[in-house]
Amino acid sequence: MAFTIALPIAHVLFSAIWGLGIGYAHFCVSRPSHRVLWQIGSIALAMFAHGLYDFRIFAYRATLATSGLVLALWLFAIWRLRLLRKRAAEAIPAQEHRDEPAPR
Repeated sequence: MAFTIALPIAHVLFSAIWGLGIGYAHFCVSRPSHRVLWQIGSIALAMFAHGLYDFRIFAYRATLATSGLVLALWLFAIWRLRLLRKRAAEAIPAQEHRDEPAPR
């Protein structure tokens, strides 16, 4: 039963891993080589996590333990996203008042 409950949540998690990496690369990384590394690395991490998930399910029938792994990965993703949002908010410069005329 735990397997069927964790299945859709796990797949959303795996897609969130590479989606977060690709989004971070697109919006926050300026060097093209680093951008590619972020994209490839996030997809590789999602593939590894999915493979580990499938391995634990099919090789050991560890459905309860695998559901715990999915929960741990969810918590990590939430923590990482909050950290990235905080960094992004700190990096945005304070906007000037729009009522003031532009300097000439």
